[in-house]
Amino acid sequence: SEKLANDASSVTLSEDAKLVYYINKGELKVLKVKHGDNASDKAKVLCDEDVSNYVVTSDCKKVYYVSDGSLYVVNAKTGKGKKTIANDDVSSQLAINGKDVVYYAMEGDVYATKGGKGKKVVSDAEYMESTPNGIVYIATEDAIYATKGAKKPAKIFSYE
Repeated sequence: SEKLANDASSVTLSEDAKLVYYINKGELKVLKVKHGDNASDKAKVLCDEDVSNYVVTSDCKKVYYVSDGSLYVVNAKTGKGKKTIANDDVSSQLAINGKDVVYYAMEGDVYATKGGKGKKVVSDAEYMESTPNGIVYIATEDAIYATKGAKKPAKIFSYE
């Protein structure tokens, strides 16, 4: 079995605790968790490019990942069906909300996608974070935005 990296942020466990997603030496992998005599430690490689970050949808059907400045989406169990979402200087910062909307940063702006071409939702963002309960927070120089369900984040705070 492989020793996982010390960075726990690079490990994602499915809600039913049957799938573990992780990055090992740049490769994005998925491991089916089985117990007893049938246990397997053979992880499936979903992407063998240099993956810097990823997010998995709540139903574990899709995984979005950033590699070499581009954002891709693939089937979360097989790694097939690779589709490019954005390929122009995408940062490694990714977030996903409770409705499986994925947020990514490109040249300082934040875009939202649900599998298609992303739409700009916040300009000049400085920070983005998603919480375990599915809320995405985006901070700019003068405001904080939040979203759980809608694609477009709502302004929840303005600096005076």
